[in-house]
Amino acid sequence: MFGYISAGIACGAIANQVGLTLWEVILMCVFVYSGTAQFISLSMLAENAPMLSIIIVILIVNARFVFYSLHTRSLINQQKPFKRLLNIHLLTDESWGLIIQNIKKLNENSIFKLCLLNFLYWLSGNIIGFSLSLSLDITRYGFDFALAALFIVFTVEIYQQNKSSIPLIIGLLCWLISSQLESDFALSIAIFCGIIILLLMQKKFPKNQPQHKHQQHSDE
Repeated sequence: MFGYISAGIACGAIANQVGLTLWEVILMCVFVYSGTAQFISLSMLAENAPMLSIIIVILIVNARFVFYSLHTRSLINQQKPFKRLLNIHLLTDESWGLIIQNIKKLNENSIFKLCLLNFLYWLSGNIIGFSLSLSLDITRYGFDFALAALFIVFTVEIYQQNKSSIPLIIGLLCWLISSQLESDFALSIAIFCGIIILLLMQKKFPKNQPQHKHQQHSDE
């Protein structure tokens, strides 16, 4: 909640600076609903980028949700079609991370409630940020770091559970590579690099096949 609302406040404030109305901010939250995509869209709108280029960049950046949706789809098979589609639309990086971390504790109903709550937090943050920015310059208070801080918290929790430094090293390598390239595509490049590294690791270090033990019978 704190992560979504804080990042949402920054997003809403930036949207006001770019020149969007409150209703446009709300519609962007409803139909786009992606923190990364919304921040990129606002920065490109501020630079008067063509709408087609914005759409292409957002499609590339949000391509990761194809894999998230394919995985989540298998967890919500019993939901009605409309609710299932809505659940997939409400899926975000943070929601997916929470689902993966608590996959044994969550059922289909709790997964939907989790995604819906996160959406309401994000929408509330955007509205608050837009409203506050009408009289205050809140972008200087560090709210824009909230999204990065949220991912740092997830990283620490995953490390505490698995006690493996390999994901941290892979993440650092992906960041080093993507940070040297075009910022609008940094997330997509980082994800692509991570997938390539994991595929190479799987090929070089395949999982051990289960060994079948044969019982030896001895004569008495």
